[in-house]
Amino acid sequence: MCRCLLKLQTLQHGVQCFYFGKGPTEVCKFRIRMLEHYIGRAKALQQDEKALHDSMCAEIRPVMKSKRLLLFQEMMRDARVADESLFVDMCQGLKLVGDLDPSGQFPHQFKPASLDVEQLKQTAKWAQEAVVASCRKVADDAEIATAVWEETLEQALPEKQWVRGPFTAEEISSAKALTGSLRAVLGCVREGR
Repeated sequence: MCRCLLKLQTLQHGVQCFYFGKGPTEVCKFRIRMLEHYIGRAKALQQDEKALHDSMCAEIRPVMKSKRLLLFQEMMRDARVADESLFVDMCQGLKLVGDLDPSGQFPHQFKPASLDVEQLKQTAKWAQEAVVASCRKVADDAEIATAVWEETLEQALPEKQWVRGPFTAEEISSAKALTGSLRAVLGCVREGR
């Protein structure tokens, strides 16, 4: 049996024993204590959360503005989540290309990418042309085109800023514009990341 499945079954068994052993009243009291604890921690971390958000790059800040990342980090630690890089990835942005660090939540298994970074760059021009062609097909259906356009406009609103643009074909073909547009969704992409 997979270690992950065994670990999950052990955790599930522990939760069931807690619920059945304590009864509904004690379980409710426990949940209230936990909520009160984390509400208190959220208040105590407000200034540090603001400083963390202020330190984020401009592209990721609007996407993460409603997230209480330091509280999330504490909750992960309290829950014994072993993923050391998850918090950093959420603050700095996820890697778009290259190898990911193991999360610690699953057995380590190396699965090589089908393309390396240089091959990906070489195929980007062809992929961009394919995307443009598929957009032309969608544009033939006015209902779908309108829905996609409205959703895109909503995601570009100042309070969301999940997307930027529009970009010209020349801007899209440059690495700077491409990286910038992906950053708006997934976070800061830095050289070598």
